[in-house]
Amino acid sequence: MTPNEFKQWRLDLGLTQSQAASKLGFKNRSSICLLENGKRPITKLLQLACCYISDVYRYRQDYFERF
Repeated sequence: MTPNEFKQWRLDLGLTQSQAASKLGFKNRSSICLLENGKRPITKLLQLACCYISDVYRYRQDYFERF
């Protein structure tokens, strides 16, 4: 996953950087900014988390409303 693909993933789900950070377990949106700008590597584990969030978010959005 490239930084642009990561950003597009977030936008496709309609998430802000802060919301994406929260769902991925980061403390704040600065980590998301670094990932989107290619200044932090997008690991395989992070890619798997994005896939999981995409699936759950599409089918069980009420699950994420708790976070």
